[in-house]
Amino acid sequence: MAEHSRKPGFTLNGASNLSRTLRRAGVDIRELKPVNREAAEIAMKRAGTEVPKRSGRLAQTLRVGATNRAGVIRAGNNRANGGVPYAGAIHWGWPDRDIAAHPFIAKSARETEHKWRQLYERFSEQAIAKVKGK
Repeated sequence: MAEHSRKPGFTLNGASNLSRTLRRAGVDIRELKPVNREAAEIAMKRAGTEVPKRSGRLAQTLRVGATNRAGVIRAGNNRANGGVPYAGAIHWGWPDRDIAAHPFIAKSARETEHKWRQLYERFSEQAIAKVKGK
């Protein structure tokens, strides 16, 4: 895959292990979806301040999604007439076109980790308490 076509985003390492452990403990994994969304929203707020701004259109395309296994930050779109298909090239860079990387989503996720990590710790503690019958 060409470097310029990579989509910007981030992945929480250990999410699969957390999911598997919770499932084995009898915790309904669907309870993790809102936590994943909230974590992605925390990082997205920071990403909105980090987006390289020329026209401001790229910043307007930032959005979050969530599944039971992950929170996701997306940027850009391919809509005709006014789309923003260049989000990946801006985020990861495109050396062949002399476009420097500006990993605003990845940077924001790292910088806000202390905040969203607390969400997962709290969720884990509550899940453990349920399993122990507290």
